[in-house]
Amino acid sequence: MAPPKTAVKVKYAAKPRTRKYPWEEVEAFFIQGEEVKTPTGVIVRSQPSMSDISRNYKIPVSTVSQRANTNDSNGKNWYQKRESFFAVYKTERDTRLAVEIADQEVAFRNSTLIGAQIIVQHALIQLQRGLRQDAEGRIRSLLDPDALMKLTAAVRKGQEIGLVAMDRGADGAQDLGGMDDWTLMRKVRAGLPGMPTSS
Repeated sequence: MAPPKTAVKVKYAAKPRTRKYPWEEVEAFFIQGEEVKTPTGVIVRSQPSMSDISRNYKIPVSTVSQRANTNDSNGKNWYQKRESFFAVYKTERDTRLAVEIADQEVAFRNSTLIGAQIIVQHALIQLQRGLRQDAEGRIRSLLDPDALMKLTAAVRKGQEIGLVAMDRGADGAQDLGGMDDWTLMRKVRAGLPGMPTSS
């Protein structure tokens, strides 16, 4: 009696495994890029190329390109999504920069106004120290004409700087109370000590 035949196992070639790529991450990187610092220290948002994607994720350029040009369920490909993203990004960036510039302007105007007030107050104090009231009540100046002119010019210049800092013209400017452009100087003068009298 012949021995029973054993079944012959046929070996089939293994199917090549399809490599899985992190497409959601790849797509987000392609659309949004990343913030990078330029040699001058400016922060900008990059727009990676196909070569960048291929190099970073070890994906063939042709595979990335095919995926990028395929429309999603909303009928948009990666390029269209990137365009929409950067349109919003630029608007938000410009708004943020505008706010930062406005804040810097306010800070600069405030510091300029303080400086102008110091100039005016200092000059007025010097002017007042050079004045005396005689026995008849008349005001006499102890300052020489050159010093008097310089201090007067300093008062006026400080006032002009202050008005510009408040975004108001120096000529014919009026404050909220309808007073003329010497209001700032008058307010400073009001806070000075009384006029000295001659002994």
